[in-house]
This record gives sequence, structure tokens and C-alpha cells, in this order.
Amino acid sequence: MNAYKLLYPLLSVPMALLSACAYNEDYATADITTDVIEISDRYYYRCDSLTVVDLPQGVRSIGDQAFFGSSITSLGIPSQVTYIGDNAFNFCARLTTIRIDERNPVFDSRNNCNAIIRTANDELLYGCSATVIPESVRRIDDYAFCGCEGLTDLVLPDHIDAVGDGAFSECSDLTSVTLGRGLSHVSTLAFADCPKLTMVTIPESVSSIGDAAFLHCPELVSVRVESAVPPRCGYIAFFGTHATLHVPLGSREAYASASGWRDFPMIIEF
Repeated sequence: MNAYKLLYPLLSVPMALLSACAYNEDYATADITTDVIEISDRYYYRCDSLTVVDLPQGVRSIGDQAFFGSSITSLGIPSQVTYIGDNAFNFCARLTTIRIDERNPVFDSRNNCNAIIRTANDELLYGCSATVIPESVRRIDDYAFCGCEGLTDLVLPDHIDAVGDGAFSECSDLTSVTLGRGLSHVSTLAFADCPKLTMVTIPESVSSIGDAAFLHCPELVSVRVESAVPPRCGYIAFFGTHATLHVPLGSREAYASASGWRDFPMIIEF
């Protein structure tokens, strides 16, 4: 996570000079001519006035961090887009509407879910506060919701069997997380830097917690783990936590001696 935080500012200085917003701060819509086939890396990086993006049919690719940190509220992706770069739509705090042309062979937003899904493997690549995760989705990609604002109470469906690194990191309004029973591992940095997160429920199916999974969640007060056997806890997974750990009846001693879990100031059985 620290690498990402350092990388973004370093990139933003030289690349901001090449962005569409560098010399025009009055963008309301992305004014893209029909002959454009590529939205280049960081082209709309942190465009504060850009609201509506409805890309023309000629566009085939969207570069890395192309709309990172912009103020877009609505996104339309045409049928010919077959490549979307890393962090292309992260930290778009106002984004609530995502539509993908039904003819697109690579990506979809099935059931009007307001997300970008890779069709071939049912993987959710980018989401927003209005996303409804379809039952057909099996995996949340790395950093899929990173920097998402407006997401408050997350109940991860049972059909999700994998959540990528940093998937819900830096979600500034996230207050509670209930993980689905199809999940076996909480990934590295999955919920790191969520300043309002207060409650987490980890089901019996989870056998391991990744490094720094809940790092820098200062308001965390309650972690409920439903497994009698302590999941393997990664490096600084709950670093500096002041939360109370709730564990199944008869398992307090096991948690009190387990790496990562024994650092909790209070462990209570339920």
C-alpha cells in the first residue's frame, strides 16, 4: 500500500501536464472525437470537473489510471473496448453509474449491476458505491473498490470465493464488513486504511488473513471470528488495533496464544 501511495503523487506531477484537464478545467463531459481509439494512460487523471463519460464506439482501450481520482459520476463503455488498464477508475468518489454495451465481448455490467465484469471468468474488475454484485460473480479483483466513497455496510455474498489484494482498501465511508461463507482467505491489504470501519465478521470458512488486511483501521472496535480454530494471521494484519475480539465458546485460549490474535487487548467468547 505504501508503494502505491508514493507512486501516485510521483506520477501525477509529470503526467498532469499531458492530461486533458491540464489546460481546461471546465470539462463536464469527456469530449472525445469518434476517430479516437485509445484513452491514454492518466489522460483524465484527477479531472475535478469531469462528470459524464460516454465513450464513442471507436474507442478500443483505456489506459492505466486513465480516470483515476476524477469526479466522474456516470460511465459508458462501448462494444469495442477490449482492454482496461490498472487503476483506471480507482478513487472516482462520485461514480454511481456504470454501463457497458451489451455487444462487448470482453466486459459486461450484467443485470445493471453498476460494475465492470470480465465476462470470461466472472471477475468484478471495478465497482462503485451503487454496485450490486451479481450472483454469477465469483471473484473481486485487486483494488476493485479501492478509494470508493459512499460504500458503508458491506455484506459480501456467499458466492464470492476470492477477494483480491486491496480490493476494499481506502474506502473512506466503510463502517462494517461481513464476509461471505464462500471465502477462505482475506487477501493482503483487503480492508486497509478504512478510517471509519468499526465492525468485522469473519466466517468459519476463512482459514487465513493476509498481511496488513486490516491495517490502519483506527475505529475498529469489534472483530467477530466464527471459527473455533484461529485462522492463520498475516504480518500486521490488525496492527495497532484496540478492538475486542469475539471468538466461539471454548476457543479463547487458542486465540490468546495464536500469532496475530494474541495482540488483541480483549478476547471474549460468544
